[in-house]
Amino acid sequence: MAKPSSPRGTGRQRVLDAALLLFARKGVSATSLQDSASELGVTKAAVYFQFHTKDEIVLAVLEPFLSQLEGAVAAAQAQPDADAQREHMLKALIDLAIDNAAVAAVLQHDITVARVTAADPRVRDIGQAVTAVLTGPQPSAGLRVAAALLGQSLVVLRADPALADIDDAALRIELLACTRRLLEYDS
Repeated sequence: MAKPSSPRGTGRQRVLDAALLLFARKGVSATSLQDSASELGVTKAAVYFQFHTKDEIVLAVLEPFLSQLEGAVAAAQAQPDADAQREHMLKALIDLAIDNAAVAAVLQHDITVARVTAADPRVRDIGQAVTAVLTGPQPSAGLRVAAALLGQSLVVLRADPALADIDDAALRIELLACTRRLLEYDS
């Protein structure tokens, strides 16, 4: 087998960059490995050398966000009490949502992304850990619904054109106040 001619990781990143552009243009569900190859001007085999499936590409696009989210969960869990843990988690979720708004806008509401993330144990485990920090042990149905609503809305919030005139700093302040009310606690 021939060795890649570019530095290790460069080809992989080029595929991810091309895929993200195509995802934005066509949607994840409508993008194929061949589309990525054509966008890069390489063969499908060259793309396959980096990623065997579109699902692998989707998870690789999400990887930086998932790693940051894992770090946020660990940092929240290290806080001294449940209120401090929840406060830390809320701030981290808000920061992640705002800082990753461009990728979220591309991936939101795509059936392929939903299928891939629902089937991935790591994504499931991270989601469960976030929910546990936000709701604590034995949460009420209302608190569980509030946490689910919070998680879903933060992912897509920055893409809402009605909020385009609010700068990131002001949005962080307002989101923290709203999420505290949603989860019915003050800190």
